[in-house]
Amino acid sequence: MLGNIVPPAARYVTTGGSRVWLGGVLKPRRVVASKILIESEPAQFPDDASFFIDFPEDITAIKWGDGALTAWSADNIYLVSGDGPNDQGVGSFGEPQRVPSDVGAVPDSPVIETQDGWMFQSKRGIYLFRVVRRDNQEV
Repeated sequence: MLGNIVPPAARYVTTGGSRVWLGGVLKPRRVVASKILIESEPAQFPDDASFFIDFPEDITAIKWGDGALTAWSADNIYLVSGDGPNDQGVGSFGEPQRVPSDVGAVPDSPVIETQDGWMFQSKRGIYLFRVVRRDNQEV
């Protein structure tokens, strides 16, 4: 089993998929995932690359929903799926997939969940983000 470290300072935090996700860490293009959460225990963060997700741009917001991590940059939106590593570091997350869009979130944009999707602040105004799965059903 991998040892634990003090989690890095983070500007953005979300939970989901039985993990805690930290964005806006020392490396602004990186999101750090915790080990699988265990009830009545604090979140545990190993210093292992299998728990890091590196993006092609600095991350400005993160949110978990429908089995995937959504990460915004100033100009784009990315989805990351996959179960990720177990406590021994075996397994992985998928590569960040860019959502076909020409908009991202301004730094520190709140991401507000509504019944219609997630609202966020972009350079051009407030946008609503809806995930469309491969079977063309909106999530």
